[in-house]
Amino acid sequence: MAVPIDILNDLASVLSIQVESSTTVQPGQPLLARIVPPASDLRAADVLSMPATLTWITKNLIFAANQTGLQSEPLTNLPNINGPMPIASVTQALTAVPGIPGLVGQLDALLPIPLQVPVGLRVAWTIKKGASTVDPGDSTYFSSDQLGSYDDVMKVFTSVGVAQVIFSFIPQTVELTSDLKLTSVAYTINATVQVFVGGSASDPLVLRPIPITVPAIPIPYAVAFFRHSNYQNSDGGDEGFALIVVPSNSLFRDADVKPFQDKLRELQTTIGGLQQFAAFASLAIGLSALTDNLTAQPYIVLKAVDSISPLADVQIKDTSWTDWRGINANDEISSLIVIGPKGDKVQCNNETEQKDDEGRFTVTLGDELYVKVPNLVIDSSSQSMTSEPPGRITVDKMPSSYVTAATFNDELSSVSLRP
Repeated sequence: MAVPIDILNDLASVLSIQVESSTTVQPGQPLLARIVPPASDLRAADVLSMPATLTWITKNLIFAANQTGLQSEPLTNLPNINGPMPIASVTQALTAVPGIPGLVGQLDALLPIPLQVPVGLRVAWTIKKGASTVDPGDSTYFSSDQLGSYDDVMKVFTSVGVAQVIFSFIPQTVELTSDLKLTSVAYTINATVQVFVGGSASDPLVLRPIPITVPAIPIPYAVAFFRHSNYQNSDGGDEGFALIVVPSNSLFRDADVKPFQDKLRELQTTIGGLQQFAAFASLAIGLSALTDNLTAQPYIVLKAVDSISPLADVQIKDTSWTDWRGINANDEISSLIVIGPKGDKVQCNNETEQKDDEGRFTVTLGDELYVKVPNLVIDSSSQSMTSEPPGRITVDKMPSSYVTAATFNDELSSVSLRP
């Protein structure tokens, strides 16, 4: 017999999602989720119909006392029975006696036998951010386990997941600002389940979701402009410098060079255990390049502004009796490194007041969270510039013809972090 669907629905109703650790998932920490109780602990009552057949033949015989004719099964206290019918020797095994009347009988039946039978489990896992389902591999989470899938329209499982899965959530990055509000990202772990026995199955059931939070990692949005190509600290007799520009709402203020460098080192420690995630593995490359090259510079200036025009207003090295001009940032920059959340941009112009008359280029941060531009020279044939990772810098307008060799090297006069 088929197990009634009501029984299977009752079994499904006792299932729930259980997570092994805290629902606040620290960066890099795997999260184990399972369906409890396990299907191996569930049983459904079923009734099996087993066939039974009885067949017998009787002959009209007279037995002597204490003799039934059934070998090894004597019946006691029987009267001494005698009769006129011809019989075989009743002291031996019965033999057929021809010509004696008898009966032939047969009984067929189905006997109900109650059983406790194991049940199977179908499950499909999903992760949601708000009301939206988040697919694995979209820079949010991944799992090496089979998650399964359920078609809400057709009400069928298109694939079946395992009852115990491990999720690894990729920490989201947010810009480190003075008014930072988003410090974690909220998700829910969801599962649709169905229990079955043979061809009978319960109605699909959506289990109560488990809310989790994944702390976001704040990273500063910053552009470090270097005086020399390849971030050198000197070139011939010219000393190098780094001009760090952060937005006006940054956590850092003008001249906060040491706090900025300390935060970079702290961030390196934070992401040290996240190298399994591509974005943080690449960010580690950018942070290492930035910290190492900043440390090597004889002069470092930090400005917390959304744009600078003209760069001549930024004095890197003060004037003196022996150096009446000192060093300012105008027409001096030859390389740069940018770090920050995906999508942030920095726009650089050869002209003051953010004009593109004499040329403009834009650097855009991608999934790698950093961009290195080792020099500001333009490839004349492709009218493009080199960046690491490739393709993160675009020439919006070629420098004017009277600029030597059509370059941005030592020509920048204004920059904007919020173009």
